[in-house]
Amino acid sequence: MAADHAALSAALLRAFDKGKGDFKVVVVPDQGQGQERTERMEFQVVSAVLSEWSEVFGAMLSHEMAEKSSRTLEIRGFSVEAVESFLRFMHSGKLEASPGIIIEVAALADKYGIPALQELCAREAEALLMPRNACEILAAASRVGALSARMRAMDIIHHNAKEALRGAYMLPSDLLEEVLMSPLLCIGDYALAEVFMEWSEKGVASRHNHDILALMEGHVQFAALTEEEYSRVQVFAKRANISGDCERLRRRAKRGTPTTNAFNTLWEEYTQQFPNNQAPFLGYWLNVIPSRPAFGLTSSLSQGDQLAQLSYYARGELSVSLQQHDEVIWLMPHHSVYITGIFLLGSLEAGSHVQVSVSTDGVHWEHPFGSGLHGPREQFVLTPCRAKVCAKWIKLTVHDGKYADGRLHVHGILQAA
Repeated sequence: MAADHAALSAALLRAFDKGKGDFKVVVVPDQGQGQERTERMEFQVVSAVLSEWSEVFGAMLSHEMAEKSSRTLEIRGFSVEAVESFLRFMHSGKLEASPGIIIEVAALADKYGIPALQELCAREAEALLMPRNACEILAAASRVGALSARMRAMDIIHHNAKEALRGAYMLPSDLLEEVLMSPLLCIGDYALAEVFMEWSEKGVASRHNHDILALMEGHVQFAALTEEEYSRVQVFAKRANISGDCERLRRRAKRGTPTTNAFNTLWEEYTQQFPNNQAPFLGYWLNVIPSRPAFGLTSSLSQGDQLAQLSYYARGELSVSLQQHDEVIWLMPHHSVYITGIFLLGSLEAGSHVQVSVSTDGVHWEHPFGSGLHGPREQFVLTPCRAKVCAKWIKLTVHDGKYADGRLHVHGILQAA
């Protein structure tokens, strides 16, 4: 039997576009959800088409329910664009929408029991999800309670923060705060300041009711900026008319020494003060506390040589293999560092998992890199973060596998006590 499904779909879609239907769907968007369009919108649809797609619609239109008698269905909590895409799909079999709208359509398909559309949305959203639209998807998924899509979008944002956060201005304030407060967010203070300034220059921050100065004060640690970085921030701040406020935040911050290896910077300060190594480096300047008594033990070396090797390792110039459950703690008795990133000199094999923790007192520990770093991971990779505390204690732990190189370089701003 000959059939032209494409022609049938086209005819149904023309009827939908022309408002030729026997049933009315009214969209009543909720207020305060960050949606650009908040007016009521009505669509005329073919009730038989809806009933064939969905048992929920079928029951609604065949039983003695309010929708049957009024020939009207009100949909709340979804954007007009999402409901229109949802209805157009049922009249054409085609889904054409942006990633964020697709997430809403998936929620509508779940609500009204259309598994084929749910599966299509899941495939499309997975294929389209990328850093530049992750915040759009996060906003939509949070609004309609799509937990799986929300988690995937968050993961993309965490690992591609510098690119993804350019679109974060569209997030409601509470959701934006959740993103920015996450310890998994891989971005440095200067890079985050750049994002905020970009929002200000484009005018998108004010349109979405975000206070740039409050965001800068709450989430950018000015003590972690180098002089060059601060100068660049001030160029943008002047255009946004907040240069005076940024200068106040900078003055409040204690200055320090920019470093790409905090422990070796301590060594350089030590050698300047004691060029002939008259005083020990380990002790006053830096302490290193391994979890194994035989850490770095080599039978061919004397005790003095082994102490020298420990000093080399402490400042990141000598490799010592770390095995599963090994832990090394560095303590700077008279210094602290605002960390902007960590640099593992060696690679991590698949299945390996290391954690970097920081503390101001050696008792209460924070995890600036969230759940840690997982293999496989290439060597010489810098992982950025934002300084929450000025750390005196830094701990490297191997939870699974091993870290064969064992060295850690800490990037940031080193300060004397």
